[in-house]
Amino acid sequence: MNALLASFLNILALAGLALGAFGMLLVGASSDPGRDGGRALMCLMLSLPLAAGLLLSYGLGVARDGFGWVAPGSRGLQWLLVLAAALSAGLVLAGSAALRLEPQSQVPWALWPLRGWAFAVWAPLLVAGAALALWPAWRAGLPAWAWRLPLAALGSISLLAAAGLLVQALQLGAERDAARIEQRLQDDAERDRWVMAEVERAEVERDLVGLMNQTSRFESPAIRARALAKVASHSDLNRALDEMLRGGWRDYALTYLESNDAPDNRALMPAVQQALLGLAEDWRDSMRRTHTLQPDAFDAQLRRALAVAEKFDALGGDHLAAMRALRAALDEPRPGYSPPVRLNAVATLDRWLQQRRARP
Repeated sequence: MNALLASFLNILALAGLALGAFGMLLVGASSDPGRDGGRALMCLMLSLPLAAGLLLSYGLGVARDGFGWVAPGSRGLQWLLVLAAALSAGLVLAGSAALRLEPQSQVPWALWPLRGWAFAVWAPLLVAGAALALWPAWRAGLPAWAWRLPLAALGSISLLAAAGLLVQALQLGAERDAARIEQRLQDDAERDRWVMAEVERAEVERDLVGLMNQTSRFESPAIRARALAKVASHSDLNRALDEMLRGGWRDYALTYLESNDAPDNRALMPAVQQALLGLAEDWRDSMRRTHTLQPDAFDAQLRRALAVAEKFDALGGDHLAAMRALRAALDEPRPGYSPPVRLNAVATLDRWLQQRRARP
């Protein structure tokens, strides 16, 4: 029974390997370039039986001492070398078959010397090597070097090619990362040029609301400095901030106050309280009307609100009620909207309120 099962596994493993390997050989030998990546797609489809056949047949070969001549002092190293070489050989076989008709510029440099012919040599060698490892009787009449040397050469070349492909993949990844960073820097520089031009064109009495956005500590230093200089030249900045805090522009005023001081912060304390309560109503409306809320939906506004509340609490204010109103707004029912979202702002406010209660 055991012998029957072993024979069945041998045949199954070799059949899968033969299907994948000789399928790759036929694709590689074909002169049809294929359309829309047809050759690559066919090789991709054949890769599954090829990989399964390689792992099973060469794994069984190791288990049955067919590769006892590979790293004879270490069983673990033997498994590693044989299976790594087998999979690397499969990679070379698939790559050479898929890319044989491609221009050299489209072929990884590790496959340049192999792409025109490796599929025709690797396929029969892989199948023959597996068969000889699985059935000892088939190799009994052969000199050991006659089958070991070709397999050792195939495995060594395949491992080198696979290592080259890995190095090239890492190089390409690093180049893409560098290009992405360079593009981001260019985009940031272009954005800064555009924003600086907008700040320069702004008239402080007319465009104060727009300038407020550029006074944040998160803005680039040059833009922020120019925006602050223009804002400081306003004829009555405290009055303008008071009106913004009490009206629909409260978020812009909070942006300014998060990072900067008004000419008279104390005079703005009632307006700040009203702004935070108004922000709570804005949040209630968003909870009711916004179809899709992301976890960070209120994070930026909450950061500004907490910073301003702490700043004005230090002047003798008390914004605990406003913070509770903001927290209650996040519990506003959202009928018809699902699934429910776990807002970061909920945990942040709960933490802040708990710390506030713990204060003497």
